[in-house]
Amino acid sequence: MNEWDPAALVSAGAPADEYECLVGPLLSRVSEGLSPFELGEWLRVHVTDHFGSCENTEQFARRVTDWYRLGQSRAV
Repeated sequence: MNEWDPAALVSAGAPADEYECLVGPLLSRVSEGLSPFELGEWLRVHVTDHFGSCENTEQFARRVTDWYRLGQSRAV
């Protein structure tokens, strides 16, 4: 989340755990099988509602789903 920094808060000096509230819900949705588009929409709504702005949600969502699927394939 911090690498993405969707609301540019970490780069502005916010604490490193600024987006921690999104990690659990994000991983839950990825494990439910949301597509990158669906996950991107969820992120856009939740990040904007919580932090006021959001950028590049679908690109980040694609990276997260790819990361998750790679981990799942290695676990098999």
